[in-house]
Amino acid sequence: MWKSVPTALGFLSPNFVISTCGFIVTVISVSLGAGTLLLLVGIPILADGLMFSRMYGTQDLVRLKAAGMPAISQPSWAKYSQPRKLDQLKKFLINSSYWRYFLYVLLVFPLTIGTFILALLWSILALALPLYICVHFGYIRRPV
Repeated sequence: MWKSVPTALGFLSPNFVISTCGFIVTVISVSLGAGTLLLLVGIPILADGLMFSRMYGTQDLVRLKAAGMPAISQPSWAKYSQPRKLDQLKKFLINSSYWRYFLYVLLVFPLTIGTFILALLWSILALALPLYICVHFGYIRRPV
C-alpha cells in the first residue's frame, strides 16, 4: 500500500488548482451560453463549455490511469457529419455524455475543496503537534 503513495500524491497535489480552474471556466461558459441561448449566440458558447468539461473529464481519466488506479472506460464520442453547422451544434448539445462530464465537473469541485482542507489540516497538525508536545513536556524551553 505504501508503494502507491507517491503516485497518489502526484494525482492529488495539483488536483485543487486543476479542479478550481476547470470549475470556473466550465460554469461561466455554460451559464453564459444558457443565458444567451434564445439569441442563438449562446449555442456555440454552451457547446464550448460542454467541450471544455469533456476535456477536463478526459484529462482526469488520464491522470487517474497514470496514478495506477483502475482504468475507467470513456464513452464513445459520435462524429456529427451534418452539412449545416447549427444542426451539428444541436445534436452536440443533445448528447448526454457531454452533460455527464459537466455534472462530473460540478460534483468533483466540492470534493476537491474538502480533500484540500483535510490535507492542509493534517499537514498543520503533523507539524504543530510534535512541537507542542516538546514544548509542553519541557524538551524545548519557551522563550522568556
